[in-house]
Amino acid sequence: AELWLDRSRSPLWFISHWWGEAILAFVECVIEHANVFNLSDECLYWVCAYANNQSEIQLDGSPKDSPFFAALYEAEGALVVMDHHATTVERAWCALENVLVSFWQKLYAIAGTDENQQPFILTQRPAPVDISRAEVEHPGEVDRFSDRYQTERQLQFPRTPLGRALLTEFESARASKEEDQEKIAKYVEEKEEGGFAAANSRIRVMAAAALCGMAIKDEFDRTIFERVPQVLFESHAPFHLSCQSNMLQLIILYGGKEVLRMADSLTIQEPFQAELVPDIADAVHTSKDLSQLKLFWQRSKIQDAQAKHFFDQVSTNKLKVITVQFEETQLGDETAKALGLRLRACGSLETVKMIMYKTNVTDVGGAALGAISSSELKDLDIWLQETRVGDMTGCAFGQCLEKSKKLERVKFNLYDTELTDDGGAQLISGMVSEVLVDLSIRLFVTDARDTVVGDKTGKAMATVLEHCPDLKYIWLGFANTAVSDVSGEQIGVS
Repeated sequence: AELWLDRSRSPLWFISHWWGEAILAFVECVIEHANVFNLSDECLYWVCAYANNQSEIQLDGSPKDSPFFAALYEAEGALVVMDHHATTVERAWCALENVLVSFWQKLYAIAGTDENQQPFILTQRPAPVDISRAEVEHPGEVDRFSDRYQTERQLQFPRTPLGRALLTEFESARASKEEDQEKIAKYVEEKEEGGFAAANSRIRVMAAAALCGMAIKDEFDRTIFERVPQVLFESHAPFHLSCQSNMLQLIILYGGKEVLRMADSLTIQEPFQAELVPDIADAVHTSKDLSQLKLFWQRSKIQDAQAKHFFDQVSTNKLKVITVQFEETQLGDETAKALGLRLRACGSLETVKMIMYKTNVTDVGGAALGAISSSELKDLDIWLQETRVGDMTGCAFGQCLEKSKKLERVKFNLYDTELTDDGGAQLISGMVSEVLVDLSIRLFVTDARDTVVGDKTGKAMATVLEHCPDLKYIWLGFANTAVSDVSGEQIGVS
């Protein structure tokens, strides 16, 4: 480090690893990590072997006086590099580093290589590379595909170190010098900075969450997976879980309905099997700290009564982000009303995204969905296509928008609905906001019809543009509507 740098600089990422791993595998892991997090060439990693002068390093005092402590405190995140046998979790200095990572709530990632030294990275949530890919390939469905891409990226992570990580016991880790091991254990016990238990839980849950996105291929996989529910149940900290409903059912079957009690972020991917809804709903009910919920129900046979039961069970005390995507289902107004009740009860809701395509939701259900009352709402993204919503829905969402004083991003895609000019005008009029930055409105009708938006809607749009001083991004689309040159010119001038 002294050869490369002419001054002290803080690392962005701290690397916790075992010195006995293959150096080329270590390098491949770091390169892959930089790619996954979209890091620039200027990013600094702290690696003990290169950041410390090994001839002069002094580790005789308290661990708090060690260079590891100072470097990890400065770093934004920690990367744990594992060899095929996960030896890292057996080393005492790595144990201390993980205790501090847990206590300081640092960003966290795990790296490992397969037998061909192909590197893979586990992340707590979708990484920048997953989000960037989703934004390019599926700009309208970033939530759905970023979770999917994270799962795909982690599928090939070697099972052996994951299974070993599930059994992590940092308190049993060893050091080359027995006095170091004793010193570390004493420090952790005296300072209680999260303790070994919290650090154990953090790395175990990371491995468990990754395994939930993988298929069970053989008896070895099943043996590993049987440990997952207990790990999740015993978690010391909130965790993010993304998996399909059949895998979630297995987790509940092995771990009981309280297995999700510490989940703060839950993504249930398609296919969503209707018969599993009751058990999953009861398990979700135990997630009292749930802040983010994403549901993707495509071509599902779920009925209104089942969906209503699901939403009746969702805790709304801390819910900040909700994404629901219903495509080509039989779900109708009962589901919409139950979801609407949940949304009205969410006083801390910041982001709402709803996609409804070819459902049985009518204007009554649409109006229920629009009755969001959160004063914290910042991001509203609604996509209604080939769904029989109309003016009641437009009016309800207009009133919601008018009350939301913190709105920064609004996106409405209404394709082949029954919205008329009156409902369109009421919807658009509510979008006036002094902090609105991003506005996207698309009102499309495939075939010409009598019930379409027109100049009332266009003039309302012109008024909104005049009164949103911070607006930076605008996307407006009107196809087969009755918007004329008169209001079109007003929009252009605004």
